[in-house]
Amino acid sequence: MKLLQYIIVFIITSLNGSLVAASVGSPFTLYKDSKPFYSCNNQISDTVSFCIEATDYQCLCTNKNYLATVAGCLQTVGPSPSAVNGLVTFCGTRGVYFDSYNWFNDSLQLYLQQAKSKNQIQNFNKSSPLETPFILNQTALMLYQQTYNMYYANLDNSLYYGAACLGYWLLMLLVIGLVNWTKVLFPNFVKKLTSPIVNKWRKYISAPATFKRKKAEEQRLFKIVSHLILSRFDSMIVFGFYILVIVLHAINYPAIENEVRYKSQYLAHLKILGDRTAVVGIMLMPLIFLFAGRNNFLQWIVGLNYSTFVGYHRHLARIMFSLFVIHAAAFSYLFGDNYNLVMSETNFIWAVVAIVCGGIIMFQALLYFRRKWYEVFLVAHIVLAIFWTVGLWYHVQYRGYVWLVLPSIAVWSFDRAVRLARLFAFGFPQADITLIADETLKVQVQKPKYWKSVPGGHAFIHFLDTKYFWQSHPFTFIEEELGSIIFFCKVKDGITRSLYNRLLSSPGKSTKVRVTVEGPYGEPTPARYADSAVFLAGGNGIPGIYSEVVDAAQGSSTGEKKNKFKLVWVVREWKSLFWFYQELVNLKDLDIDTTIYVTRPGIESFVEEYNNRFSESQAILSGDIHEKPKKDGVKVSVNKVDGEEEEEDSESDGMIDNIKLELDHIQFHEGRPNIEFLVDGFVEQSNGSIAFVACAHHSMVDEIRYYCAHKIDNPEKKRVDFYEQVQVWA
Repeated sequence: MKLLQYIIVFIITSLNGSLVAASVGSPFTLYKDSKPFYSCNNQISDTVSFCIEATDYQCLCTNKNYLATVAGCLQTVGPSPSAVNGLVTFCGTRGVYFDSYNWFNDSLQLYLQQAKSKNQIQNFNKSSPLETPFILNQTALMLYQQTYNMYYANLDNSLYYGAACLGYWLLMLLVIGLVNWTKVLFPNFVKKLTSPIVNKWRKYISAPATFKRKKAEEQRLFKIVSHLILSRFDSMIVFGFYILVIVLHAINYPAIENEVRYKSQYLAHLKILGDRTAVVGIMLMPLIFLFAGRNNFLQWIVGLNYSTFVGYHRHLARIMFSLFVIHAAAFSYLFGDNYNLVMSETNFIWAVVAIVCGGIIMFQALLYFRRKWYEVFLVAHIVLAIFWTVGLWYHVQYRGYVWLVLPSIAVWSFDRAVRLARLFAFGFPQADITLIADETLKVQVQKPKYWKSVPGGHAFIHFLDTKYFWQSHPFTFIEEELGSIIFFCKVKDGITRSLYNRLLSSPGKSTKVRVTVEGPYGEPTPARYADSAVFLAGGNGIPGIYSEVVDAAQGSSTGEKKNKFKLVWVVREWKSLFWFYQELVNLKDLDIDTTIYVTRPGIESFVEEYNNRFSESQAILSGDIHEKPKKDGVKVSVNKVDGEEEEEDSESDGMIDNIKLELDHIQFHEGRPNIEFLVDGFVEQSNGSIAFVACAHHSMVDEIRYYCAHKIDNPEKKRVDFYEQVQVWA
């Protein structure tokens, strides 16, 4: 726990250092009605000097001639209290404090008595500090007021536009949260929402994929770039945000003739665009960090899953990066001949660092790279995001917008702190890891007493191996009565492959590895509140589905609910049953109508798995059936499955019969299920509302979604819901 304390102290210290650093450079300013002062200050700065260094604010704010010149300028345009107080704020943020009104009256008297124009000052030199108040050119003064009022008003408006963008997401998430919580708090009311309007909305908007059937399954843009698309409703939310951002950057471009800074209306508008894109972009950053975090509190409040928020995150990141690219392009053009000189300044060098890192992030975040080299992508993503934030920090410091970066740092720090706290709170126990059937690792670890499992949830495992300790992988789990949780990890690459190779040479194909677990994450679906709930799993998607349906059925059996629960599991081969066999046996005591589809029921060898399960008297002692399918005296039959001919012998018949005998509470079917007929049949059989929960191969999940959406508008007006438990973010 000392390490955790050190980490927390480090985070707090870093944040305190950030706050101190934020005070360096120009402080943040909301200009509002103080714009006349800032316009006066710009004209004075461009016209005359009162201190040796123009940025010596201690000198400037204590210089009576500067103050008198400001007072004279404000007197010309109309000395409103806000404008007069603008100087007080300006100097106060730079360490010089004085009375709001006395300075103006005293300085104005000095101006009226001693002020001189340029023509009245002998050997006038702009760079030489004056010893007298200065009379500004009155024609230029009004142009300065118009010009800089426009620019400062745009900076204020940009903050409001950024707030509008944040408000858009607040509104959308509020609506989504109300809908999701209504399903939990008022299930009986939801069951009655089957009017034609509601059903049409759900059938064509909220339930289906955006295009045709694919949502969980990847799609290809122009048959080249792989990508994922959100659901139709989520896509509409994102599209609405794109429209909002475009509109906010297309409005409110005032026209001023002969403006004093860029001398061109086009360049003035480019300046407005450049400022606005920067401010709005930086205000989107906290949402981008929040949506990508594992400990996104909005998930708990709204009831959306992690993969949906990650989808939002990707679109927001693209919008933000596009805004910063426009910002960079606009100001690169505005710099003109001074480009090389300006870009040599530190804050602009850091701007280049940020934009380059952002560009690399956009490229390496493509689905192809995420899928093929996920761990590399993840580490690179984090490192590049850190450099992006640091670069942005130093770039905006001179304008005072560092305070807009702090929320992003706070969000990221919160997520990391919670993740570390979860890991250290769970501890670092030794897990029992066993290689079981179908290249599956069974990871059993004792959980702390406080650790409350989430039915259908997932957790991240850190295998504390010298090579892979820094990696974490998400897996669904089930909980045993003895206080342990079990993860079933399909062997792929990386750490699972390394453990697999180790277990092959270990006694009993078992070993102990120290682990820590971060979680649990996720929430059970509201499916349990429907009159009938169908839980469909494919392959290794069964653990989460199993834990949720068992939890729902146990709640129903205690009298909390009188619902019907069905479990459908689709596996490839008979041997696929054995890595989850004991859990299937345990279903015998629960009121769960269970069906298993074996899609390739051929002669794939499962003798070893079978012998490990059944008694010696029942065991098959012969060799590998797959390698020696045609022995003397063996009866061979031919089944056609998906156009393929597969052999099945008498020995496999006997093994399958024994499996069916022990699992007589489960219905078995050979071949692939017809999802359309399956959904139609379950809806017809239900006595009321029905909910489908799916966690399977992406194509299967999309198919279930498609047919569920089509059954929403059914003649019997039964409420039909679909919930996707598969988490697709890479």
